[in-house]
Amino acid sequence: MRDARYRELTAPRPPAPDDIANANTGAKLKWQRATGVARRAGADDRSPIVSDISSDEDTEVEGPRARGDTQEETEAVKKKQAEAAELRKKTAKTMDLQYFLEMIDHKHRYGSNLRKYHKFWKNQDTNQNFFYWLDQGDGRNVDLEECGRARLDTEQVRYLSREERLNYLVKVNEQGLLIWAKNGELVWTKDELFRDSLKGIVPISDQTPTFEYNVPPPPGGPSDSTASDGSSEDDQDSDTEGDEGERYVNEEVSLLPNQETAPI
Repeated sequence: MRDARYRELTAPRPPAPDDIANANTGAKLKWQRATGVARRAGADDRSPIVSDISSDEDTEVEGPRARGDTQEETEAVKKKQAEAAELRKKTAKTMDLQYFLEMIDHKHRYGSNLRKYHKFWKNQDTNQNFFYWLDQGDGRNVDLEECGRARLDTEQVRYLSREERLNYLVKVNEQGLLIWAKNGELVWTKDELFRDSLKGIVPISDQTPTFEYNVPPPPGGPSDSTASDGSSEDDQDSDTEGDEGERYVNEEVSLLPNQETAPI
């Protein structure tokens, strides 16, 4: 229900008419969206401490009194929540634009790709918000040379829930080797033996499907048949070659004088 409310709140919508009543409603909706996105970014894993302090709504349902705790237990929980909130304030950082775009995009397309279209959108004479413009509005047919529409729609990031992250949790055994927490097996990095899947890293022979898209590409876009074709994959690899290491590069950061990059 929480995820459904968030998706409904952040769904791209066409611009409202410019009358006073709708303007007030639009401003209220924008604040609701901003609050919802901030809450999502700050408490994506919905851990008990975070969820208790993230909203009044959550506190009423999951708070100490709802669990029937004693006064001392209630005070201890409140103190722990306050300490956690203070720690979050001290460690909070401003999210870079490309990460923000990627997070709120329902398709979770790569932020570095979205940023190219966002830069183009900012120079357009439009009152449509970015994601509505990009997928449904005036920009739905825009195909940038530096990042084609096919690449934009097919390169999507898989955001894992707290339960899904357990599939990738590793521990160190008594010999100092990494093992998967879910089954105690050794972690191997040989691509010819293992592959990624919807249930974590599995043997190459495992039939568990791999991640495709958060939302399938629009009709007319790359299909599974073209994606599985060897020549199509080669074309896509050549299109992204040299750009793989720049997915999450902060373009605002520059090197200081006499500072050199370290070899990789």
